[in-house]
Amino acid sequence: MRVRIRAGDDAPVDLKSIIHNHLLTGEHEEAARMSRDLMLVGIYAGLRLASEALTLRWADVDLRRGLVTAQGAYPKSGETRTVDLNAPLKAALTAHRDRSVGDVVFARGDGSPYRSIRTTFAMACRRAGLKT
Repeated sequence: MRVRIRAGDDAPVDLKSIIHNHLLTGEHEEAARMSRDLMLVGIYAGLRLASEALTLRWADVDLRRGLVTAQGAYPKSGETRTVDLNAPLKAALTAHRDRSVGDVVFARGDGSPYRSIRTTFAMACRRAGLKT
């Protein structure tokens, strides 16, 4: 699903501002941190959100060596690939690991994995006053 953002005639859409001010902060702080870390994995490691990042397990993340492995069952190519972690992503995942529960990297407080970020992103857009 694509989120279509429609701003008023006098309000330019600033996606960076939406992400920072309405997605990465707010009353749902844990979901906001998860969303931020998930987006960083997508941006810095190049993992596809639904098929690779949301299926990531801690066994696939080597923080000591600075590597993340997308298992062959999930990448579009069907092949396992390993990606280097840059400093911001390594720091985010290290902090994320300290807060996580279970073996799934992007899991809820009860350990069940997230399946989508659609709702979280749509909520951030609504908080920013945008129609989705």
